Amino acid sequence: MTAILSDRLSAAFRLTDRLWHLRGDDALLMAVDRGGVPIGSVLARLLGFPLEFLSETEDRIGELPEENAEVAEPANVEDKPSARMGQTLIVVDDGTAAETRLAAALRIARSRQPALLVLALPAALPATTARLRTMADAVIYLQSPPHAKAVEECYEKLPPVTDAEVAEAMRAANP
Repeated sequence: MTAILSDRLSAAFRLTDRLWHLRGDDALLMAVDRGGVPIGSVLARLLGFPLEFLSETEDRIGELPEENAEVAEPANVEDKPSARMGQTLIVVDDGTAAETRLAAALRIARSRQPALLVLALPAALPATTARLRTMADAVIYLQSPPHAKAVEECYEKLPPVTDAEVAEAMRAANP
């Protein structure tokens, strides 16, 4: 299978086009994992929305309870923009590989009583996307290769995101 996305940055620019119709909304972007922060940062700057980082560590958000349980919000790298009831919330990551964390993030977002809850991903694995689709009002993605077994297969380059890159992306998104 040939990767369609070159890297997170180019994927973010392409995803901006798919989210442009929300530009005038009162909205907040919520990056799920480190991989979602660079994408969320580009979206925040181009769409004019603040960005919140839901997971300070890769493991913390995966420890959140299952549906219908009390949800404790994870710590953030920076002071987070505060979601308000009735706001559009856009949950963003680099793909659907971390289904448990994405589901937990969608539960956190839904608990904030948004007017619209959107899951935005450059790469979506078909089976995972089908399960997550029931948790969001809309799922927007660039590609969902039918035979992909891992999100990494959808990108030419998908290096790990460092703490320094997360901090810089958050500063750029929320000046």
